[in-house]
Amino acid sequence: MSDRLNDDVLLLILEDLSPPPFPKFWAYSQYQDTLRRVCLVSLRFLALAQPLLGRHLEVRDWRSFERVRDGAMSEAARSSTRVYYIDLSGMDCFVADPAVAFAERLPNLQNLRVETETLSTLLGLNRHVGLRRLELHRVDLLDHTPPILPHVERLKLSQLVATIEHLQQMLRPFYLPSLRFLAVHDVREPILRPDGRLGHRGPLPLKDIVKQPMLDQLDVIHTVPAQADVLGPIARGLNPPVLFYLHADVAGSSTRALPLSRHIAADSGLVMVERIMSRIATALEQAPTPAADEPLTLVILARGILRTADRWPDVAQAVRALETTCDAHRARIEWVEERGLSDETDFGVDEFWRFAREVRAAQREAAT
Repeated sequence: MSDRLNDDVLLLILEDLSPPPFPKFWAYSQYQDTLRRVCLVSLRFLALAQPLLGRHLEVRDWRSFERVRDGAMSEAARSSTRVYYIDLSGMDCFVADPAVAFAERLPNLQNLRVETETLSTLLGLNRHVGLRRLELHRVDLLDHTPPILPHVERLKLSQLVATIEHLQQMLRPFYLPSLRFLAVHDVREPILRPDGRLGHRGPLPLKDIVKQPMLDQLDVIHTVPAQADVLGPIARGLNPPVLFYLHADVAGSSTRALPLSRHIAADSGLVMVERIMSRIATALEQAPTPAADEPLTLVILARGILRTADRWPDVAQAVRALETTCDAHRARIEWVEERGLSDETDFGVDEFWRFAREVRAAQREAAT
């Protein structure tokens, strides 16, 4: 049947075998193994699938970095790379620095994720004019000069250690003139413990990290309740709209958006779903209802809950009760598929980003 498909159609099919940005390690290995098997089918399949092997590179130790660096990576193959994932947690800087520096040899790199505590510098990223998405996870930014990243639109900082002064400097339009989406999850500051060892404390208040004019530039801030007061001015305001990731427990808090964890597959998950629904309803009832000229509150839920509700009457009743509460308090439920996520905290992000852009567009229109 493939002989009857032209190359463009066949390539679209093969591209579905490419891993999403930053998948779990086992998923990345499965994707790569499948593409290698496809390359063995015929010369035609080899020509179409081989560039896809280099589209997504992943480094998790020195050996895998050597394979990426020395493994017949032709200039054409390096040019095909769009995603580079470096997870060297626990490795020293003699491993981490060369792995990050290798990104300079990937001219069309768009997505970069770095996980390491021993990175010496980020200044090499200045050369990546095409970089659109950057994630720094478990990185200690103690003495780093911020890189200038003119085209980065999406920045995620998670389990990061940095001083407030450094973060304020980094999160300025001068260094990130195109930034529209900022995620801040469990960012802490370093401290010197009484025993002389370096530790950290936090999470740091979001209001101390992000200041004007960056707030005006952003479309969305994505954070967690520990990082920002859900009833504080940044969270309750719309400049920009703030999305909270709440891991299966809203704890009675209320905000503009209440996205949930998608973990409902376990046996105890059915009870958890009902509990989550009840807590969201309570949060909506306790929170001020948005005025008529304000955007609706957005509640983002996993579509899998609806499939569960088809089989379990108690869950179906909880869904109906929440829908009634939402109608009464100017809230909108958006049901989102949870498949294909590389990180559970990304659940609902794209949908909320669209919502936030609508909000900002309406604000600009009202101001004119």
